[in-house]
Amino acid sequence: MKGFNKKNNILCVDEIQLTDLAEEFGTPAYIYSGSVIKENYQKYLHSLRAQDMICFAVKSNSNLQILKLLADLDSGFDVVSANEIRKALLAGANPKKIVFSGVGKTTEELKFAIDSDILFINIESYSELIKLNQLAVDKKIVVQCSLRLNPDISAQTHEYISTGLKDSKFGLSKEVMIDIAKDAKNLEGIALNGISCHIGSQITDPSILLEVLEKVKICAEEFIEIGLDITHLNLGGGIGITYNQEDEISIENIVSSLVQELGENYKLILEPGRSIVGNSGVIITKVELIKKTENSSFAFIDAGMNDLLRPALYNAWHNITSIEDLDLSPQNYTVVGPVCESADIFGEKRNLAIKEGSILAIHSSGAYGFTMSSNYNSRTKPPEILVEETTVKLIRRKESFEDMVKLEKEI
Repeated sequence: MKGFNKKNNILCVDEIQLTDLAEEFGTPAYIYSGSVIKENYQKYLHSLRAQDMICFAVKSNSNLQILKLLADLDSGFDVVSANEIRKALLAGANPKKIVFSGVGKTTEELKFAIDSDILFINIESYSELIKLNQLAVDKKIVVQCSLRLNPDISAQTHEYISTGLKDSKFGLSKEVMIDIAKDAKNLEGIALNGISCHIGSQITDPSILLEVLEKVKICAEEFIEIGLDITHLNLGGGIGITYNQEDEISIENIVSSLVQELGENYKLILEPGRSIVGNSGVIITKVELIKKTENSSFAFIDAGMNDLLRPALYNAWHNITSIEDLDLSPQNYTVVGPVCESADIFGEKRNLAIKEGSILAIHSSGAYGFTMSSNYNSRTKPPEILVEETTVKLIRRKESFEDMVKLEKEI
């Protein structure tokens, strides 16, 4: 049994009951299935060719043990900061399988990326091109780069995670890219060998990615015409997962169709994050009290928006279930946290058979869960636990008050 399934009326992760993990580690806590992560990674691997590359999006889940699990599978990594490069390297990543994306990179970050001898630095602006070239010339080396295309294509997702429209801060129009490419051809510190594109996250329509690929291929052909050697096409990540009864998304079918349309002239880079770790994780949380008003019944849990920001930030829907079946009549509850914000709501009108002390699981929390957590309201961050079949590993301990204040100046 892999993933999250009920066994003897108790929700389990692989072979381990979540009730046991709640008792051992307390709540709230992030629980991940290593089996699911491996299975999702293999879905990509089986659909790609030997020359293609999977670069896991570190921003989706940057725990070192999860990065190591993927590095041991020979995964590459998509990073958006110098510290994400450091974490990937610390986890055992091959530098030549790291792609540095991200907009607004600092000079120090670019220097570190150059020194780390990674595969690609994705260039987002003309200014970045000139700065990077000068840094490379100063070091007497040539840096392999790609230009990021903004194709003006909607990911048909939440506006905060849509990055491919023309009014977005990300990427460059094709016309601007052609002008930059002509200059880049004559820069001695730059080897422009790739085109990248990432239009957003939680994409559920496969035809959108095929449209992106077509625009990237057209751009690559124009680059080749002006004398550049384009070897890699990077389509980013963004393939979604099922949160709320959406149609099942077949990674294998999507990737196979991309490979078929790509042809033999280019190597393909994909940067999945959510589709590898999203459904591998839950956050378990205890119902501290139930409060009934004239209009609503509130279930107050010990997790807050500081622990899982997505519902408050994106109005995101996560399935919420009790981890143990109780002989109670289900009722509609609005599940809320203790943070002093009206946005601290995890789900409205959820049909749950619960009582005070019940443990809930907020599903599909493996991506953009812990990585977006904070100490808002001076709340400490929860632990992270990785389970593989019958093996339980604490991969980040619960933060203490002393941990939280140790960088502050003593009074």
